[in-house]
Amino acid sequence: MSDKRYGIGFMDLVKYVTYVPNLITVVMASVAMVEAVKTGATGPEKKAAVLESIKLMWDKMAVDFKITASYESLVPLISLLIDLAVTIYNIFWKQTPVPVA
Repeated sequence: MSDKRYGIGFMDLVKYVTYVPNLITVVMASVAMVEAVKTGATGPEKKAAVLESIKLMWDKMAVDFKITASYESLVPLISLLIDLAVTIYNIFWKQTPVPVA
């Protein structure tokens, strides 16, 4: 069963929960970098840039963090973590919130 909005279900989250600490570190850093570089871009453009940067790093990350799941299988979880990171960024550091979706 998966959530229609995020494409990931509760059991998927349970299955991949051990990857979250490492993924959130990378996601937060990527979000901060994209926010600094793509200041005039829209929220969806920035999210696509974050996803692309993580995809480009995936082979190295998977080895370093011992992640056995493929990038494609974790995209819904990574997408959810990006939304969470952007929400936190908007609440604490951004003057004008950027739409998450």
